[in-house]
Amino acid sequence: MFDDSGELFAQETAIFTIIYFLFYIATIVMFCISLYRAWEVLQSTTARTSSGLAVGLLFVPVFNVYWVFQALWGWSKDYQSFTSYQEKGTMPYVNKQIFLAHCILLPMLAIPIINNVIAYFIVPTTLIVIFQMSKATNYIIENNLVDTTDVNS
Repeated sequence: MFDDSGELFAQETAIFTIIYFLFYIATIVMFCISLYRAWEVLQSTTARTSSGLAVGLLFVPVFNVYWVFQALWGWSKDYQSFTSYQEKGTMPYVNKQIFLAHCILLPMLAIPIINNVIAYFIVPTTLIVIFQMSKATNYIIENNLVDTTDVNS
């Protein structure tokens, strides 16, 4: 008599891994779309880089450790510069320190042993970064604060 529970466990693990991988890819795609859109909104104002470079250079190995600071923290600083020209009371707030913390935590995921602990902090900072970036971008588009003909299409 032989037990098939090990084989069943392997199948369940494989299915869970595939589902997790699909959600992971979808998250990366949505994050890249949000980041591209956020940079596209600032193109006619205070942008330090183009939308395509902001997203594309994140996929260059090793260089992306530096570039994440330009793409995320740089966007938050450029957004703050943009808001200094607008009515401050109405613009959504973007916390530059959260963006900086997220940029510091991301490369730390590659360090063995501490990466399991860092993973617990990266999820909330990722959600906050995406939420603040999307809220600010949507506010700019909805209130026609810049020319957004390329962003809406």
